[in-house]
Amino acid sequence: MSRHHSAAARQHEDAPRSALSRRPFDETKVRRGFHGRFGEKPDLDGEVKVAGINRNDVIDSLSETSDKLHGRRLGDILDAADDEEAVLRNLVARHKRGEIQFREGGGKGEAVDLPGYLGKPYQPGTEEIFHQGDMDDDAFEDLLERQSGKIGSSQIVMQAQLHFTRSGKLDVDSLIDDLSLSMHGHRNQPVFMRGELGEIEQTAVRDAITAHVEANARYFDKADQGATYLISLQRPDDAPYWKARASAETAFRRQGLSERDIEREMDGSAEEARDKVRAEAAAAARNKTYGGTNDALKARFPAEFAAMEHLQNRELFIARSKLLKRYQTETGEELPYM
Repeated sequence: MSRHHSAAARQHEDAPRSALSRRPFDETKVRRGFHGRFGEKPDLDGEVKVAGINRNDVIDSLSETSDKLHGRRLGDILDAADDEEAVLRNLVARHKRGEIQFREGGGKGEAVDLPGYLGKPYQPGTEEIFHQGDMDDDAFEDLLERQSGKIGSSQIVMQAQLHFTRSGKLDVDSLIDDLSLSMHGHRNQPVFMRGELGEIEQTAVRDAITAHVEANARYFDKADQGATYLISLQRPDDAPYWKARASAETAFRRQGLSERDIEREMDGSAEEARDKVRAEAAAAARNKTYGGTNDALKARFPAEFAAMEHLQNRELFIARSKLLKRYQTETGEELPYM
């Protein structure tokens, strides 16, 4: 291929999507309906998707190598395939090479379980290995916490112990699993990320961690057996996380929250504080109820209640339960135990 032709191809690949969408109508890219009649021309003005793909979604071609896929409905491609899983793997690979993208089609179709996240990859940032040595567990945890705190809030922070086989090779599967599990928590998955958004984030993180660890496994040293590996991942600008965060921040500003309070909502500390207040209120309510029940029992059965003062645990529970049943029988009123 000539240098001139290559440059032209690159210009075509880099052309805006709107330019590619204005190409002449091609009947081979539109599925036929009843009695072979053409259906509606595919709508490529829908939202580009990185998750939640369904069989009604259509494909945009972003390069000449994938022109035959442009505008085709995903369900039609899968229906014509002998091996749907193989086709899906091929489509995902093309997506990651920047050849195609998935766009929202007309109406909700049957969900498709694609093998991996379709957005931009989460890029590895900071990597460090920490040896506990003579430090006690609390001091070592404090050290890891301080190191994590130095990493910007736009990054996901994970950690896991390093394990090696007898032959000195890194236990790759174990490290990937442990790192993926360690991303759970307020910093990495704020309270505003629930359901599908959280699942998208987890998939993206696992894809990135898997690719990074597998590519760099040979560089890990067996001397680091049992050490803690800390790594951060930079969220890309198009990550669903940012869209959810922007929406949440807008809602909090409308409520009149300060920027500091909004950040506390983002990192989960505000929810932790509310949980603490709720727990304390519930405990106070239980204590009040317990005290009110005791007052009623003491007033009606003073001698029996006095006899319970020296009882503990199971014996106290049994004696108090008997008095509660007796109180209900005699008065028709049911007192709460707590």
